[in-house]
Amino acid sequence: RNSHRHPKLNTDGNGASYSQHMFGKAIDIGIDDIDQDGDTTQTDKMIVYEMLQDIVSNKGGLGLYPGTMNLHFDCRGFRARWDWP
Repeated sequence: RNSHRHPKLNTDGNGASYSQHMFGKAIDIGIDDIDQDGDTTQTDKMIVYEMLQDIVSNKGGLGLYPGTMNLHFDCRGFRARWDWP
């Protein structure tokens, strides 16, 4: 859904002032029917979130974007989490 953002685009889109997107260190992904049960639900989102927890560990950021089927992850070099489940 979203990867590198020019600082102006980041500002116009209400992005965080030090968004990892501006440094090419972040990506937002849309979640689909991961468990293939015929529905795209928060369960699908949490499956991907848990996988990303293992991948980024304490060296990156994870964000849930509540009310959407999108997830953020980045490689900022330290642990950051927001909008916890």
